[in-house]
Amino acid sequence: MKIYFILAAILWFSCDARAISAPKDPKEAQAWYQKCQIEIEKWQSNPDINLKINHLRDYLIKFGSQMPNNPDSRWHDTYYQAQSALLSIPGHAQYFADKVERIRKTEERFKPEARATYNRWREWYLTDTLMHLPSPGTIQVLGHYLDDERDTPPPSDSSFLPENSFVACMALSQIGLRNPPVAKKPGLHNWRDALALQRVWYAKVKSGELAFSFAGQKMEYRFKPDGTWETITLINPPKDLPNSPVTKKSLKVIPFESHLSSASPTPPSDKLKWLLGGVGLLLVAACCVLMKTRKTS
Repeated sequence: MKIYFILAAILWFSCDARAISAPKDPKEAQAWYQKCQIEIEKWQSNPDINLKINHLRDYLIKFGSQMPNNPDSRWHDTYYQAQSALLSIPGHAQYFADKVERIRKTEERFKPEARATYNRWREWYLTDTLMHLPSPGTIQVLGHYLDDERDTPPPSDSSFLPENSFVACMALSQIGLRNPPVAKKPGLHNWRDALALQRVWYAKVKSGELAFSFAGQKMEYRFKPDGTWETITLINPPKDLPNSPVTKKSLKVIPFESHLSSASPTPPSDKLKWLLGGVGLLLVAACCVLMKTRKTS
């Protein structure tokens, strides 16, 4: 049965909601970008915090999947619009951490090898989302998870998503820090080495000994003992924006604040992903029945 779980996982990942592209026709593309930007503005002003964050996140992930390599400046503008909108929400990073913890509680009754849905959500929220939200609040959340060894996969199976310290390590290595503790995204074979360096770095950051900043931003941050931080404007910031055809806009970051929500977690708004995922699982189930029938005949 292990092969069927692997096939289901492959189908699940292949139906990722991040797949998106602009129309090739210039007129259609212009209308498409305008529609996306109008939608982002609409969700940014929505009073429902859950709808606001979840829909803005959809745009952030979809457009972020091709950053910074997409040559169309409108792609970059739309990405930074969604990013700025999310960064302006107090507690944006803690919101996703809270969702992970709520989902974890609902699946605690399952064995580690039966938590495929939870594993996908924690990767979506703690890595795929937070790597696109460069802010002090995000660093706090990821720094916390660097020491989280929960959700360790079964020792006999290396195909499962590693523990929470791994997903935090992956996000921190891709968030765009200046002078990062890890120069590039680590692999499955060396992430423990990268994690050790990140833990040392974050201990200094958390204590206020070390300030930090993000590439392309004009601010530097230093944590205080109470968990808040000091924001310092850099006089001559390095011109280290990732290769991009546009100039990154200034990002307004509001101080950290937890946004607990009692609403049930909802997946990204992509009906096609769920349709394809359901079809894939039905195909896997059909294969199981077919093979079982052959064995008994």
